[in-house]
Amino acid sequence: MNRVTLKDLGKKSLVLQVPKPVAIGTQQLYANLKIEFELDLEAEIGYGGNCLVYHAYEMVEIGDTTFRHKVILKEFYPVLTTGEDKIIRNEDGSLFIPESISCQELYQRKLNRFKNSYKLFMEFHNAKDTNNYVVDACELVQGNGTWYLIVNYNEACSLEEYMETKPNLYDFGKVMKRIAEAVANFHEMGYLHLDLTPGNIMVFKDGSVRIMDTDSMLKKEDLRIEHPILSWSDGYAAPELRGERAYQRLSKMGERTDVFSIGAILYHYLYEQKLQFLNEAGELDREKINTLLSKYSYEKTLRTKIEEKYGLHRENPCQCPQNAVRKIRELLRLLLAEKMPCRYANMREVAGALEELLPLVEPKSVRILDNFRKNQDKVFGREAKLRELEKKFSEQSEAGANRLVMIYGIGGIGKSTLARAYGEQNLKRYETIVEVAAESAKDVINSISIANFESDNFEERLALLKNLLQEQKILLIVHDFFRYVYPRRPETFRRIIRHL
Repeated sequence: MNRVTLKDLGKKSLVLQVPKPVAIGTQQLYANLKIEFELDLEAEIGYGGNCLVYHAYEMVEIGDTTFRHKVILKEFYPVLTTGEDKIIRNEDGSLFIPESISCQELYQRKLNRFKNSYKLFMEFHNAKDTNNYVVDACELVQGNGTWYLIVNYNEACSLEEYMETKPNLYDFGKVMKRIAEAVANFHEMGYLHLDLTPGNIMVFKDGSVRIMDTDSMLKKEDLRIEHPILSWSDGYAAPELRGERAYQRLSKMGERTDVFSIGAILYHYLYEQKLQFLNEAGELDREKINTLLSKYSYEKTLRTKIEEKYGLHRENPCQCPQNAVRKIRELLRLLLAEKMPCRYANMREVAGALEELLPLVEPKSVRILDNFRKNQDKVFGREAKLRELEKKFSEQSEAGANRLVMIYGIGGIGKSTLARAYGEQNLKRYETIVEVAAESAKDVINSISIANFESDNFEERLALLKNLLQEQKILLIVHDFFRYVYPRRPETFRRIIRHL
């Protein structure tokens, strides 16, 4: 269904005649109040399942002066796929809705959903936990052959527009954390959004966020009602919302359905494109879903995409810490899992995971940089050695001593492979894993990369490392140290530990 917009007709303004109650003596009569809008034809028009969204200026007269008040106009103009009759846009810009359509149950349910969105705005605006997370809905009015929701438009931009400014990982991560916190509050009030997209989230100059669309929201208990209207957007909707079997899965939908949309938005930011699950015929493609969400095909270029976003707007570009890469990979896997039970359980968990990511990508933070890379091939036959390593580190940890374990032997027996295998097994135990190859204790210290530290002074580096080691739990892997040091005695290596 192609919907004709006011912009398509070249309309620059919109005038609504709205009946308003007027008290005259003891009688209450109605007079038509004229509300005039100037349309912003340069702004993109939003297309929702139930409405068209325009940017406009409400012309407000105060005395002899007319002020232009920026608003968003949501025009009720639903997508209907049943029947031969269609909603018609007249030349004057008004809508003509044939009686055969206006009497349809589907049309009436969509209209009630649209009207209810205003009530939801007011409910959330008046609630302590959500009043800072929704835009201000001014009024719901009837006119021009349909209904309009007038929403205050403060100095902000949509998340979609914000993404076009190319924010770095840290700034975007902060915004995503606030979105997760906002949606968590709606969930805790008993509502699911079900249609989170970059187009219906507003980002303000101070980094705060607000939801500007409540049309799609449902109370959790409404999912038990037979065939509630489901509104979702391609590229961001969870698999369970899509397809003919969506209504058979209603009882299983919940907070995890919105969790998926957060992952889809993060995917869009990193890859600068939406998740594509439809084939050329516009039908759901199960093979695409399986390839992306179960086989993680997007991970082939994930490291490159993360590096690009990490390096944005930096005076001194440097490699993204590998623990940040691992965290984002984990985030996407737990956000975009095809099966609902495999996703984060709720938005508080999502916000917590994003909170853990932020220090790793903070542009100005002074941190020891993680450069750990897993073995390319799976390690077989070293289970006994790995258990021995685990035991030695655990014993020394319990004793409160420095955890020092040396692996030595002839070249080519897999010492580095074993060390990396231990690191891979214990990724969650350490905040940072560092690998260096050095000839002396001093070389080891000089080889550890520190973000936002540029001094060549060894004593300054050493003092800083001591402080950072108190803040970060680190696994240090030193390769080939004994190739340069003879005799092979633990005391030689312990000099490093004494330094740090």
